[in-house]
Amino acid sequence: MRHIFVALVFCFAVVVSVAQKSERSASKNDSLFTDMTFDMGERSPSVQLWYGGATNTRDGAGSIAPNAMYGLSLGMEREKAWRGTENIIVHNGTALYVAYGPHATGSTTASSTIDLLRFGFMDETGYGYRLGDASNISFLVGQSSLSWTSIASETLPINEPGQAQAIRDFEGSLRFGETMRPTLAWRIASPVSLRVGYEWTQVYPRHMFWYWALSSGIEGIADAAASWFAREIGKSSPEAMPIMYFILRTGVAAGFKALRMNQMNWPFETAAPMNVQIWNVGASIHF
Repeated sequence: MRHIFVALVFCFAVVVSVAQKSERSASKNDSLFTDMTFDMGERSPSVQLWYGGATNTRDGAGSIAPNAMYGLSLGMEREKAWRGTENIIVHNGTALYVAYGPHATGSTTASSTIDLLRFGFMDETGYGYRLGDASNISFLVGQSSLSWTSIASETLPINEPGQAQAIRDFEGSLRFGETMRPTLAWRIASPVSLRVGYEWTQVYPRHMFWYWALSSGIEGIADAAASWFAREIGKSSPEAMPIMYFILRTGVAAGFKALRMNQMNWPFETAAPMNVQIWNVGASIHF
């Protein structure tokens, strides 16, 4: 219990520090949108459709057949020029999404098959480059997007009760999880964007709030440091800002997902999550 108490005290101190910094940076972020020379308008609705292939893994679950995934999101977004520049834009978007992955058919008897149904909230931020009056390319980061997943087994290994139980741990109710979603979005015309992305969702067999909060707090510190450093780069080299922001924040998110691959609330010894990794392609319609 001692190490948990120490971690609580540490994270409390960090949260206070981060909150103070957030207040100081809030005014900076407000000015980020006030000195724009290029404005695509205030937040506007968007609809996104995507398709991808999901790879499912969990420590102790054996082989799980992949799923074809179909997704839909409804959201609001805003794109504006960054700090008065003509060729660099900043993107902010929020959305509610749902994704469905029916179980694989024709898989080998050695593989388990599952149905996936997930919904959640997506928060995307990033920077990009203008390619024309109505065209741009954006490098977007979606960090720690909250989600709830229903997992239902279709077939389980009969002779491997341990592997079967590793999947049954998720059945019976919606399971909380978190998602990272780096995306490359190319707006080919004012109303249409093409998107290519990667998604890594970790579904928790149970939600241990305090362990989750402490683990997320550690990641939040690292993510804030990466964001700050990327913006510092942008001050001296604006052209490098979109790519460096994308690389640094995505690197932090991927690193923490890897650390939690077999411990859902790293660095605390907790159960392994279900890891659902998806490469997807899609399109957005902007209104």
